Amino acid sequence: MALDKPIETIYGITLESSYARINTLTGSKNLVGFALYYYVSRNDYLNGCVSIKQESYEFVPNIQDGSDNFIKQGYEYLKTLPEFSNALDVIE
Repeated sequence: MALDKPIETIYGITLESSYARINTLTGSKNLVGFALYYYVSRNDYLNGCVSIKQESYEFVPNIQDGSDNFIKQGYEYLKTLPEFSNALDVIE
């Protein structure tokens, strides 16, 4: 899974679409931190291109039996934030 959303790069360039993917996770059952890497497109990611932007986030995971894995929970957490309200799921 990944997210598709508009972003503004550090150079002030606005992209109407980007491929945002959770890259790394760290933490424990109490708090999970992760890095979100943005690419111009999914093809750029698949071809090993460098990400164009990175952000860090944290959330308290659900550890109940049957809950989603931490990566899926990370994406679900992002979608609760105002800046991701228009993000679209990219199913791989």
